[in-house]
Amino acid sequence: MIEATLADNALADSLAHYLLPIVAIVAGVIVGSFAITCGVMHSVAVKKARENTKRELSAYVAEGTITPDDAVRILAVGLTNEKGSKDMLAQVLAAGSGSKATPARNPAHSPQPAHA
Repeated sequence: MIEATLADNALADSLAHYLLPIVAIVAGVIVGSFAITCGVMHSVAVKKARENTKRELSAYVAEGTITPDDAVRILAVGLTNEKGSKDMLAQVLAAGSGSKATPARNPAHSPQPAHA
């Protein structure tokens, strides 16, 4: 009986010696997998937002609110500098504010002056 208890303790000591490296490796794999998953999710979110921006800008260009050149400049600002994009976007729009396209007017929908 005593010999079996001593053998169990020796086995437990042997396993305890290897337990810390195994736990460290498993924890590292879990943390690494989580980091990779978060990175992929962030990348997908950024690409989706960029695609939505392209769609919105193309809609603005189609309705004549902005010129195609302004849309290209806005997209270029977003691609080159993601951190300070708001400041750069304000500068681009301020520099190009004189070149805004005027929306086409439909004579049927424009208000007619009242005849006196």
